[in-house]
Amino acid sequence: VLPGVSFEFTQPIQLRFNELMTGVKSDVAVKIYGDDLDLLYKKANEAASIIKEIEGAGDVRVEQIVGLPQLVVKFKREKIAQYGLNIEELNRVIRTAFAGESAGTVFEGEKRFDLVVRLCEECRNKLQSIRNLRVSTPSEELIVLNQVADIDIREGPMQISRDNTSRRITIGINVRDRDVESFIAEVNQMLDTHFDLPAGYYTTYGGQFENLQAARRSSSIAVPIALIVILILLYFAFYSLKHALMIFTAIPMAVVGGIWALLIRGMPFSISAGVGFIALFGVAVLNGIVLISYYNELKREGMTDILERVLVGTRTRLRPVLMTASVAALGFVPMALSTAAGAEVQKPLATVVIGGIITATFLTLVVLPLIYVMFDEGFKPGKLISKKMGILLFPLMLISGTAGAQEMVVPQKIDIDAAVVMALENNFQLENARLDIEKAHKLKKTSFNLPPPELYLELGQINSTLHDRYLSISQSFSFPTVYTSSGKLNRAMVDLENMKYSMTRSELVASVMSMYSAWLLYHEQIKLIYMIDSIYLDFLSSAELKYATGDINNLEMVMAETKAAAIMNTYQSIYTELLITENDLKTLLNNSEDLEPSENTMIRIELNFGEDSIPLNNNPYIAYIRQYTELQNAVVKKEGMHHLPEFSIGYFNQSIDKVKGFDGIQIGMNFPLWFWSQSGKVQAARIERDKAQNQLDSEIKRSELEIANQFKQLEKYTFILDYYEKKALKQANLILDHSLKSFLSGNISYIEYATASSDAFDIKMEYLDAMNNYNQTVIRINYLIGNY
Repeated sequence: VLPGVSFEFTQPIQLRFNELMTGVKSDVAVKIYGDDLDLLYKKANEAASIIKEIEGAGDVRVEQIVGLPQLVVKFKREKIAQYGLNIEELNRVIRTAFAGESAGTVFEGEKRFDLVVRLCEECRNKLQSIRNLRVSTPSEELIVLNQVADIDIREGPMQISRDNTSRRITIGINVRDRDVESFIAEVNQMLDTHFDLPAGYYTTYGGQFENLQAARRSSSIAVPIALIVILILLYFAFYSLKHALMIFTAIPMAVVGGIWALLIRGMPFSISAGVGFIALFGVAVLNGIVLISYYNELKREGMTDILERVLVGTRTRLRPVLMTASVAALGFVPMALSTAAGAEVQKPLATVVIGGIITATFLTLVVLPLIYVMFDEGFKPGKLISKKMGILLFPLMLISGTAGAQEMVVPQKIDIDAAVVMALENNFQLENARLDIEKAHKLKKTSFNLPPPELYLELGQINSTLHDRYLSISQSFSFPTVYTSSGKLNRAMVDLENMKYSMTRSELVASVMSMYSAWLLYHEQIKLIYMIDSIYLDFLSSAELKYATGDINNLEMVMAETKAAAIMNTYQSIYTELLITENDLKTLLNNSEDLEPSENTMIRIELNFGEDSIPLNNNPYIAYIRQYTELQNAVVKKEGMHHLPEFSIGYFNQSIDKVKGFDGIQIGMNFPLWFWSQSGKVQAARIERDKAQNQLDSEIKRSELEIANQFKQLEKYTFILDYYEKKALKQANLILDHSLKSFLSGNISYIEYATASSDAFDIKMEYLDAMNNYNQTVIRINYLIGNY
């Protein structure tokens, strides 16, 4: 530890660049601007003490702008005038003592030198020697310099740095084991919280942070351009956007590897790492080009089986792919391990490239063949689970941990009745409604509510000059019918909460059944898509053979691929809706486990009442509004009871002239004379009661109309289902069977087969939609007539 000395450690190239950018040799510069140099230095040290506590702050150094010792001579002008001296003469004496004055000339041959006279070095370093300098007055009197001047050594500014005409001080920080951006963000947060500056003083940040912001702006332009150029070059290499996109998938996989490599080596993201990612993009697509080009070559040579083509091509090109990746990765190893000058730039770049090449190679050998199969023929679940495809999927399952690494989670099978029971047991909204009933029961105790008794005591000169006492206790209470009306009001509140619970329960049951019916619909539709997809898969394989032999034209082949892609889009849409519906159902059931319907097919939900026997009184919402109307009637009666008088009864004991034991009873009555306030409350309660009655009448009419409309809808869907079950479904199965046989035998073209298959598929999908619409209508009717 050396007093007054601070250290910072950096690299030569990095140091020079930092100095060029901000005038500071550190990674990060925190600049504080202001007018007072001493205050700037004080605040800078205060800020440095805060920054040192932040993670990643390596070397923290405050710029030394004060502390330079200076010899200060302050002349005493009155004394100078008294001795007849002048400032110029005194300055000449001081200049002679320190710098020296020429007192003559010394000759050495043709050379000539000034003979300079000044104080010796030892005397120049002693303040007392300067103070004792002799000065000659005009009267030839010798005096010492200390008589006409105050001479001291004081600390002054060492340097004054300015940016844009403003004085500033710099805190230099070297960041270690952390990225600059997050470090600056935390510094800014800590200074805003714990560091105060006077008015007119402010801080800015410089160094690598400025460079990072500039590089981010340029990278936001350079990176998209690089990616677009790579995609364009890939397209012109294969003249196929499909193959270009296949190879382009290596780029995100390579990015993941680069990020992992930085994390493993504990390196933050830097500008050189960003440049490494740009370089990685170009290297990552090389192996994909090698593999896809060979697949296409095998296809041109007559290898039509795509799985065989992928297996043979991957096995043949395994060595070139590994060689290409190894050469690119090993070439960057010296840079990744470098510790020489410039290593701070080389190491992040090389680390990103090596890590990205490793993951990109994995993508090329394992994932890219799978993508090639799906892109080339469309996504076919039946074919992907074949034996050969299982060989390709096995390495991917090992990496993802799904091949024996974890126990397979078996979904819980559940039917519609079990779903309703689970919801009634676990749903939080229904539990809150039950707690509201319990709360209303507790509030029934407030029906008979007496005010606190009054205790009154007087001591002192009450009736005479003697000290007597007066003690009384009294209890007031309302008119008895007030407590009766309060009890009725609380009982009505309990009944209202019971109706609310019933309404919540009915809505929950209806919601669960409706959600379950939609969930089952999506499961059935996915099963149907799998069946249709397997038909298209077999047909597509046949179509490829016929196309290769010239039996069908290009239009029919394109239609086959289009139909396969359309089935995949339909599957994706329905599967997304299935996941959303399943999550909503789990929310109603308050269950986080995976679920699976136990039913094998959709069936009609039973309607328990006919149209001519609809008890609207059992409608949960109407019952709730009716009870709310009864509650408002109870409120009107309770408010009207406040016009009745209140009573009070009490006992007192008083002493008079020290004679004790005078007892008595007090009975009082309070008559309400000012009725306008309470009359307003009664009138408001009646208005609320009338509103509730109007709402009840309106809801009864609306429910009657909705029930009538729902039965009309039910009649429509019943007719549709009968048609599908008795005729259309059988015809759809016959269409699929006969059209496939006719196509395989060559009696019909693919266009005719595709049209027939599409019509049969649409019939089955429409039947499932009709079944769901029928069930949703029955669920709504059962709710409206109060079956739940």
